[in-house]
Amino acid sequence: MRHSWIAAATLLFGIAAGVGAAQDVPADGSVLPFPPVPSASIAAPRLQDSTHVRRAQPNHLPADAPNILIILMDDVGFGQPDTFGGPIHTPTLSALAGEGIAYNAFHTTAICSPTRAALLTGRNQHRVGSGTIAERAVDWDGYVGVIPPTSATVAQVLHDYGYVTAAFGKWHNTPATETTALGPFDRWPTGYGFDHFYGFLAGETSQYEPRLVDDTVLIEPPHDADYILSTDLADQAIAWLRERRSFAPDKPFFMYWAPGASHGPHHVRPEWADRYAGRFDQGWDALREQVFARQKELGWIPADAELTPRDADMPGWDSIPESERPFQTRLMEVFAGMTEQADTEAGRIVAELDRQGLRDNTLIFYIFGDNGASAEGQGGTVSELLAQNNIPSTIDQHIAAVEAQGGLSALGGPRFDNMYNAGWAWAGNTPFKSTKLVAAHFGGTRNPLVISWPARIAPDAVPRGQFHHVNDVVPTIYEVLGITPPQVVNGQPQDPIDGVSMAYSFADPAAPGRKTEQYFENAGSRALYQDGWIASAFGPRKPWAKAGVDYAAWDSAKDVWELYNVTEDFSQAHDLAAQQPERLAAMQQEFLKVAEANKVFPIGGGLYLFIHPEARIASPYKSWTFDGATRRMPEFTAPGLGRQSNTVTLDVEVPEKASGVLYALGGISGGLTLFMDEGHLAYEYNMMVIERYAGRSPEPLAPGKHRIDVATVIARPGAPAGVTVSVDGAEAFRVDVKRTVPSAFTASETFDVGIDLGSPVSADYFDRRPFAFGGTIGEVRVRLE
Repeated sequence: MRHSWIAAATLLFGIAAGVGAAQDVPADGSVLPFPPVPSASIAAPRLQDSTHVRRAQPNHLPADAPNILIILMDDVGFGQPDTFGGPIHTPTLSALAGEGIAYNAFHTTAICSPTRAALLTGRNQHRVGSGTIAERAVDWDGYVGVIPPTSATVAQVLHDYGYVTAAFGKWHNTPATETTALGPFDRWPTGYGFDHFYGFLAGETSQYEPRLVDDTVLIEPPHDADYILSTDLADQAIAWLRERRSFAPDKPFFMYWAPGASHGPHHVRPEWADRYAGRFDQGWDALREQVFARQKELGWIPADAELTPRDADMPGWDSIPESERPFQTRLMEVFAGMTEQADTEAGRIVAELDRQGLRDNTLIFYIFGDNGASAEGQGGTVSELLAQNNIPSTIDQHIAAVEAQGGLSALGGPRFDNMYNAGWAWAGNTPFKSTKLVAAHFGGTRNPLVISWPARIAPDAVPRGQFHHVNDVVPTIYEVLGITPPQVVNGQPQDPIDGVSMAYSFADPAAPGRKTEQYFENAGSRALYQDGWIASAFGPRKPWAKAGVDYAAWDSAKDVWELYNVTEDFSQAHDLAAQQPERLAAMQQEFLKVAEANKVFPIGGGLYLFIHPEARIASPYKSWTFDGATRRMPEFTAPGLGRQSNTVTLDVEVPEKASGVLYALGGISGGLTLFMDEGHLAYEYNMMVIERYAGRSPEPLAPGKHRIDVATVIARPGAPAGVTVSVDGAEAFRVDVKRTVPSAFTASETFDVGIDLGSPVSADYFDRRPFAFGGTIGEVRVRLE
C-alpha cells in the first residue's frame, strides 16, 4: 500500500508524457524503471518564437448594462415626505420622482432585518431565516437570523456577472454574536457579495459616535464637533464612486446606500431641527388630516380613499397636557430635521453621478422606508430601547431627564437616544391604520417607492398602483439585465425567487398587476394578500401601547381576522370579514399553507424573547479573562453584567488621583460603568436614562496596586440588583438598583476595558469621553453566577 502513490504517479507521468500506457506494477509493489523516451520526442517551442495574445474576458452583461443604486431609508412612513403630501422636505426624493415613476402600493415586511433580507435576496424573509431582527434571533428555521448560502444576494450575483459592489450604512443582517473583531466574516456584507462595506452592523447606532466598520475592520469616527453619520456615509459613497472611476471605469456598479436615518435614536444638529420650529404645534390629529388632504390634491392616493380613525389605545393630541406639548413637538421637529438631512445627503450621491456623466444610465430605486413610521417611542422617550426591553416608564421621568441635561435644546444631541411619540408615527403613516411592527395593516408595511432611470424610463407623474413587495426589486434587476436567476451559486443549489419583476409597469401605470399573492408576518401580526384582497390578524402587540404586555397569555388560534378588498378600499377602512366569511376562511387556510412553505411557524416566533428574555442570543461562555486593551466587544457577545448575577475582579495599579474608566458596557442611553475620578472609585448603573443608580468610595484609593471586586446579584432578568464594590477584600460601597434591563442596554454599543468608546455610559464623564484610564490594568476576570 505504501507504494500505491508511486504507481499512480508513474501511470500519470507516462500518459502525460505521451510515452504509451504505463507498465504493470509488480505484485510486490516494487517500482519498475521508466520506459525509454522515444527518439522522436516533441521539441519545446522557443519563447522568442511564441505569439502572445491575452484571452478575452467573458462578458455576460448587455453592452449598456446600467449602474444600480438602491437607497433605503429607515423607519419613515407613507405620509411623511412632502414629495407625496407629507410635512417633511425631501428634495432628493422629489427630484427623482419628477424624472422617474413612483409606486403607491409598494410594501415592506413591517420591520428592519426582514425587509433588508427580502430586498437583497428577492425572497420572503422567513425563507431566508430572517423572520425577526438579528438581535431577537431564535433557533427556528425561519428566525435564525442567517441568510443561507442557498439564497444568494443580488450583490453576489451581480459581482459574478462583473459588477463592482459596495454597501454603505446600516446592515442588520449579521448574527449579533458574530460581530466582534474576530468575525467570522462570511456573514458580514463582504461575505455576501459586496466588495466594500462602510457602516454599522447593528440595527441602530448613534449619529455622533457610530460603531463603524470598514470592510471587516472596526474603526472609530473622527472626534470632530461637526461629525454626523449621514454626511459621513454620503462622503464615503462619493469617494468610492471616484475610486471606481479611477480603477475600474469599464465596470458597472451596484451600490446599496442605507443610512441609519430615521431609525432611533433621532439625532440631528439643531440647525436642521430648527427648520421645523412651530410646524407641528397643531398636534398629530390635525397633521394627519392636513397630510390626507394634500395626498389627494397631489393625486398620490385615490380620490375615494378614506382616512382611517385613531386606535382607541393611542392618545389624541387634545389629551396631551399643555406642559408636555413642547417636549412632544420638539421630538417631532428633531425627527423631521434628521429625515430631511439624510434625504439631502442622498442627493449629494445623485449629484456625483451627474458630475461623472453616469446619471442617465443609472437605475435608482429609492425606497422611502424599510417599514412604516415607528411607534416604538411610545409616549415620547429619551431612551428608545425602553420599549424593546418591555420596560414601563412615565413621561414625567423623560422630561425630568431632559431638564437635568440642559432642557429641550439637548434633544437630538448625543446626550439622549430620543424618539418621538407614537402619535407622530401614526400621522406619518397617513391614511393607514397602525405603524411599524404591524404586518396586518398598511401603516406597518406600505412605503413609497421611486424608480428613476433616465435612459430607459420616461418621467410619469401617474402613480403605479400595482401591488408589489420589497422582494420584487431583485427580480426586476435580473429582468432588466437579462439575467436568469442562477440555480447554483458557489456550489449551493438556490432557493426559488419569491418576488415578481416590476419592469412591466415602467412604461404603463395601468398595466395589470402580476403579483397575485404575498404573505406578511411579524411577531404574530400577519396577513395574506391575494388577487386584490387582504386578510389579516393584528396579533398581540400594539407598538404604541404601554410596555408590560403578557405575551405568554396570547394564543394565535384565537386571533380575530379582518378582510379588505384593497382594489376598492385603498386604506383598509372597511372590514368585510362578517360579510364574506367563506372568502376569509379560504384565505386563512391559504395563509397557513404559505406560512408552512416559508418557515413562518411558529406564528409569532419573533415574540419568544419577550416571554423568555433569558434565551436571548448571547455568548456561550460563563467566564472571561480580559486585559487592559480589550475594546469594542459588542454587547450581545459580552458578559451580561447588567442582567444576570456576576463577579468582576480587576488587578490595577493606580497613580495619585487616578481618573478614567476601568470598564464600561453600553452607552448614554443605558449601561453600566466602573471608573475612577480624582482617586475615588465610582460605579453607575444607567437604567435607560430615566433612572441612574450610582455609588462612590468615600476615600480615594492610595497609589499603588489594588484588587477590585464588583459582585452583582440579580435574581432574574429585570429584577432589582445588589452591587457590592470591594477594594483589596474590604467593602468600599454598595449600590442598590431598583430594576435592571432584561435584554440589552443598546443595539450597537460595546464592552470596553480602560476606556469608554462610543457613547459614554455616565453623564459624569460625558465631557471627558472617552475617558481613558490613567493607570495600569492587568487582568479583568469575569464570572457569571
